[in-house]
Amino acid sequence: MLDAFINYYDWAGAAEIFLFIDEGCEAPGVTIGRHGARIEVIHLDSSFWLATGEGDVPEGLEVAQGRVYSWAFGRAASEWLLVVDADEFVFGGAIRDMLSSVPEHIRSFRLPTAEAVYGPGDGVDDRFGSRYFRVAWAEHKTALGQRVYGEIYDLMACGLVGHRAGKAFTRVTGDLLEFRPHSVFENGRRVTVWSPETDLAQGFYLGHFDAISFDRWSEKWLRRIRGQTNALNMGQHRRKQMEVIQNAADHGEARMRKLYRDLYSLNVLQYGVLKVAGKAFRSNVVASVLGGYDRSARC
Repeated sequence: MLDAFINYYDWAGAAEIFLFIDEGCEAPGVTIGRHGARIEVIHLDSSFWLATGEGDVPEGLEVAQGRVYSWAFGRAASEWLLVVDADEFVFGGAIRDMLSSVPEHIRSFRLPTAEAVYGPGDGVDDRFGSRYFRVAWAEHKTALGQRVYGEIYDLMACGLVGHRAGKAFTRVTGDLLEFRPHSVFENGRRVTVWSPETDLAQGFYLGHFDAISFDRWSEKWLRRIRGQTNALNMGQHRRKQMEVIQNAADHGEARMRKLYRDLYSLNVLQYGVLKVAGKAFRSNVVASVLGGYDRSARC
């Protein structure tokens, strides 16, 4: 998983890549990417939390993320900082060219989420095999969404299974900002601009591979169910998903696999309707770069 992440952002032109590794995860052995990115591994152990000046390990995931973001902001030598999860990949064109066109007065801007799903011709059992993406509706629930997805739509928010908030690029200048999972703030005021409401980064998305593979998806959710991963701010639709996934897990792997396919697959008719509505498209960029990464790494 981490090899795939490094390979993609190195290929995409990142000058430096910080990898924040939870305790118990194996770190990659590379320090320079094939395309020249400098790679630094930071272990999120007790010494890291002590070094940040905050003491104990944060109880909630979102609090921990904020402290990690602040550390990266203070360390980064590049002009722009992007903080993403290991299953999130920015695509849509040349990232460096896009960033060079951002007006100087913009300190931070956020890309919309495009959720990776399996469509016609994709192999549901292939890691990074999904070449279709769906984007969020403005409304939480719509009649069209209900018709397209049926009962599974009750587990979605604005037409997505995962988050719809995207992630932000932030300019590494000025005083330290307050980092939250999807935006940054200064003196209590949001400074992150929502790119779809501007001319910024048109055609760029945060590709969210919430479903990289069945094994990774099921492991991630079972860790949440067992309390091994604490997400204090989990949304209502995610909590509803947890209940349904736990029920499926209680009935065995076959039920889990069916639920996985229902959540993350589009048939020909579903894709056609969503495409006409401007809520789904096909892109081979991420899959073509990551298609060879079928390793079983869990971190």
